Amino acid sequence: MLCRSFLKGRDWYDFSWYVVMGVVPNLTHLEAALMQFGPWAARTGLDLDTAWLERELGHQVISIDGGEAQTDVRRFLPPVELRSLSL
Repeated sequence: MLCRSFLKGRDWYDFSWYVVMGVVPNLTHLEAALMQFGPWAARTGLDLDTAWLERELGHQVISIDGGEAQTDVRRFLPPVELRSLSL
């Protein structure tokens, strides 16, 4: 989600699963991955911590087009969960 220049519904579907399941990100691993790809590639001194991650994810949440996200993620939802797209 942080490295793509386009919206991918599956990223958001996976992200929501991680949040619901209470998964805590491995910040060391995430920082290493971010520095290999995307807008943070080859940067030094990223200083990734929980506050940084929350801020960057917040920017992503604010910038998404809800209609585009619904269209993209629809194919991953079982029929019983399709109603959740209207929330």
